[in-house]
Amino acid sequence: MQLFKDIIDIKIKNRREDAGLETDNHLLFVEHDHVYTLGKSGDLENLLANESLLKNIGATFYKINCGGDITYSWSSTNSR
Repeated sequence: MQLFKDIIDIKIKNRREDAGLETDNHLLFVEHDHVYTLGKSGDLENLLANESLLKNIGATFYKINCGGDITYSWSSTNSR
């Protein structure tokens, strides 16, 4: 799960430190455990699982600064 958090932190840092420089494009393929995210316009009441349930299924929850409501992500959904 640390990899997911590290990637989010790097993305946020890069946006804050935008120097207007041209950069190479990269496409990353990652595998990670179950993740639920709540976007900036989402409603926490739409997450129908409590902290205990998330822990039992090995999932992590993050509030993020983009997107909409609740999103579920897992490596198999990212490999389509």
